[in-house]
Amino acid sequence: MKNVRYLTRLTLIQLTVMALLITILLVQLLIPASNPESAAMSEQSTLSLLPELPSLQEAQQQIEQFDEISERPLFYSTRKPQEISTAMTATRRPDRTPEQDWILTGIILNGDENMALFSAIGKKNHESLKNGMKLSGWTLDEITPDSVMFSNDGREIEMQLIKPSAPASKRSQRSTKSSSLFINRSQYGKVVRPLDNQ
Repeated sequence: MKNVRYLTRLTLIQLTVMALLITILLVQLLIPASNPESAAMSEQSTLSLLPELPSLQEAQQQIEQFDEISERPLFYSTRKPQEISTAMTATRRPDRTPEQDWILTGIILNGDENMALFSAIGKKNHESLKNGMKLSGWTLDEITPDSVMFSNDGREIEMQLIKPSAPASKRSQRSTKSSSLFINRSQYGKVVRPLDNQ
């Protein structure tokens, strides 16, 4: 019984709120209709908020701007790259010389069968060339005991053979003379002479 009274009161409250809202809506609709000046002003303000539509010619010109897209669709296998005009072409970068990419590591002189041995800088790539062979687009012209000559389009460069490092016995003598910090390899990590700042 208690629930029925509660639901009845709730329903009456809902009906009252709905009636109030309907009257507010009717008043709002009837007031602008009774005042023609305010209706005309509101109509002009709504028209000013709408964007101005372009003319038919302007719309056609805008569509023609996209003709190239329809002729060269982006995701089709038949798509062709845009033709590059001469003004857009990049200037050709200068050719790299073998000196920029290779080191002359050895020369083998054996009568007519002379060979030059090269190692790529920063890579584990090696090449052995005879006279007339090409390296990085340059032709090997001459092999001498301590250098080689390359030519390309009238330009010539000479690469010197790298100097061999000192033999192991000379290196060890130099290292013991120059560094008094360590006496021999077994004492690495041990300070032989004290540091000056302590």
